[in-house]
Amino acid sequence: MNPLPDQAYRHLFKAMPGKVLVLRAGSLEIVAVTDAYLQATMTREADIIGKTVFEVFPDDPNDPDAQGVKNLLASLERVQSLKLTDVVGLLRYPVRRPDGQFEERFWSPVNSPVLNDTGELDFIIHRVEDVTPVVQESDLAFTSSTAHSSDPAALRDILLRSQELRQALSKVQEHETRKRTAERLLSLGAWEHINRLILV
Repeated sequence: MNPLPDQAYRHLFKAMPGKVLVLRAGSLEIVAVTDAYLQATMTREADIIGKTVFEVFPDDPNDPDAQGVKNLLASLERVQSLKLTDVVGLLRYPVRRPDGQFEERFWSPVNSPVLNDTGELDFIIHRVEDVTPVVQESDLAFTSSTAHSSDPAALRDILLRSQELRQALSKVQEHETRKRTAERLLSLGAWEHINRLILV
């Protein structure tokens, strides 16, 4: 059976249902993108290929609380240093519309390494799910609950549960990061560091 030509592979990749970018390691230059990603981010392939991910997707300069670039860069740097998949969790990252205005978006990104035959990192696969509707629905439910509750104890309970959830998610993410670091050290034979890195 003859292998598929390169052009066929390109068409197959673009047609994948997932929202995926392929970034060149080091420079974080965009080298490939699926149609689903282009649609979700309101971009065109010709406008983003060859540019770095943060050139195409900057923070909103009018948003003093913007943390999208910082948090995504931290994840990509972990992939580059550990050569392991990094799961960001929930990421607030507004995207720029064609008219130049920024639209509120929430994403669930996963960044995965692509290693060459010698074990060096060549590319990073950046895959996202747009969870904006879920987050907005949750915010609406929270606002509705607090607006219609006259019981201070009930309001405190809602706020406490929200805070506990954030803390739990933070601990899970910290544990996953430590575990991935331990896995990387194991592959390097650094056995003496494992007990310090894995949460018991």
